[in-house]
Amino acid sequence: MREVKSQFVDLLNRNRQNKVYLALNCVMEKPDMSTGEVVTAKPTFRSVVETIVDGSDVSEIYSVAVDKMMESMACFQILKFTEKPIIDESIQEYEYHEYEPQARTNLNSASEIVINIELRDLFSQPSESYLVFEGRLTKNDDTAYANADAVALTNNGIMYLFNNISYRLSNQEIESIHHPG
Repeated sequence: MREVKSQFVDLLNRNRQNKVYLALNCVMEKPDMSTGEVVTAKPTFRSVVETIVDGSDVSEIYSVAVDKMMESMACFQILKFTEKPIIDESIQEYEYHEYEPQARTNLNSASEIVINIELRDLFSQPSESYLVFEGRLTKNDDTAYANADAVALTNNGIMYLFNNISYRLSNQEIESIHHPG
């Protein structure tokens, strides 16, 4: 790097008003301790992009670029480039978010109920999602049941309240179920 400094600084002095970066192509070898085999890597280490303007100290720009490349090279040497990288794709946590229907009118009417979920910075996992239905169970004459009254709902009884349920993603229907109960 010292051998080319004067040539590089001279080149930068003659070519101002340009963006430059240094790139160092290397051939690095490291013995594999378990097999004795020599493993070769051919990385390229780059400095950050600098804009050379009038009055720039190109010697300083060169020194900073070399330092950045040497730092990258040291990090590369510390890493075991003989092993495959370990990529952790596990989910760290789940968060449940509450969404309400768009029209907050009487849900007893026979109209469409739409729950629009705008996920700009979240990933949804529909298989882990659920719907919570809250309401009051009343008799035919709109009076409430007493605590002692025995009430039984059929299995999956809430689904009988709907004649169609559809799941859409980006306004494209993914799945639709008619008469889900």
